[in-house]
Amino acid sequence: MRYLWWHEMEATLEHFSIDLPSDNQEVPLGNTDTMLVSGTLPKAKGADVALEILKLPERQSIPQTAPQKATSTFDGHWWFEAARVSGFGSYEVKVTASLEGVTRVQSVTVTCYDKATAYRLSIEREKKFRPEANITELPKGTSLAQVIAKFQEKQDKFISVYFKDSPLNDADLQESLSIASQALDSLDSALPLFPNNLDLQTGRAFFLKNYFMVARDLHQPDVARQALAEAQLMFEAVRQQNPGDTNAWNGLGGVFFLLGQPEKALSYINKSLELAPDNPYAKIDQQNALAAIEQQKKEAGK
Repeated sequence: MRYLWWHEMEATLEHFSIDLPSDNQEVPLGNTDTMLVSGTLPKAKGADVALEILKLPERQSIPQTAPQKATSTFDGHWWFEAARVSGFGSYEVKVTASLEGVTRVQSVTVTCYDKATAYRLSIEREKKFRPEANITELPKGTSLAQVIAKFQEKQDKFISVYFKDSPLNDADLQESLSIASQALDSLDSALPLFPNNLDLQTGRAFFLKNYFMVARDLHQPDVARQALAEAQLMFEAVRQQNPGDTNAWNGLGGVFFLLGQPEKALSYINKSLELAPDNPYAKIDQQNALAAIEQQKKEAGK
């Protein structure tokens, strides 16, 4: 009986939300003055969404030149590919959902910055939950290629320690935390100098996610929560600049999975696989999300 109730709820506007951008998010703008807006949609035929963006404080409506809208009542997801804003500043993103004559409105407030400023603010927040941070100026003459090579080296080392077969002990976790922190030091030093490089942004997002996992395992829930929030913002920044980035979509799916929302995660992971069907990480994440959804259904049917 509980299982039937759960699926009936999926066909109501109770399952409408704005997922990204999140409320009070700092959005790094590219050259097009647009952002990607997405959320959850009821799994019901005829469900639809409409978008309005208002510039604050006057709440001036920004004309939308037909941003590409996609809706799927199969997996319960919607997004607008290129919602238009009017330069830097604060905005209300207002979305109206409709289903069988019933409407529901949700909105979030965001502030749009240039990318260098947005990343600097994110790094300042990161320093508050990562007290061991040692972010210094890069040595003179350091190239972007050298920074990326160092990040990739740290990534391989993190995988070899954190994802090894044997159960992790405290020493393993401390080493994993140290590797993640050193990688973030390097990335945080370079990102303000190369704010347009998507490899650096994606690397920082994944290492913030790595930092979350280790902090969670070390029973530091507040630190873990803040690290995952910054990871989500960084993945979203990549997706805003390049909606076709498979790793950004899959990274966001991973964030929602870690937040205990496997159905929402699956919609992002599926989009990643739509863009790159051979993405091996997305394939694994898809299997994990499907297994978690099945487990939730079994528990709901008890």
